[in-house]
Amino acid sequence: MALLPTNVITRGGFTAAFLTTAVGGDTFNPGEDVFLHVKNTTGSPVVVTVANPGNVRGVAFTNYTISIPATTGDKEFGPFPPSLFAGSTGVAAITYAAGGAGVTIQVKKYPTS
Repeated sequence: MALLPTNVITRGGFTAAFLTTAVGGDTFNPGEDVFLHVKNTTGSPVVVTVANPGNVRGVAFTNYTISIPATTGDKEFGPFPPSLFAGSTGVAAITYAAGGAGVTIQVKKYPTS
């Protein structure tokens, strides 16, 4: 699992830096203003799962999953509050059904003010 870099969006803009997803999954630094942007050029839909590491104040939450359509799938989703998605090391874990070639991702952090 690789720690994905966070692209901070500013008024001056940013350069999109899509990375190929790792077959075994990736990690990222979650945040109230952090979103994932996934593109899928494979011939099949790809399910992206962001793990929820356990309970929050005694309430169990399930993992977050989203399906990225086949061929021209392009979705941005989030945010990922640390209170729900940060594991014991402070990062969030992502897995992909059919990750690898044809599935790319970037982590975006939007300004809060």
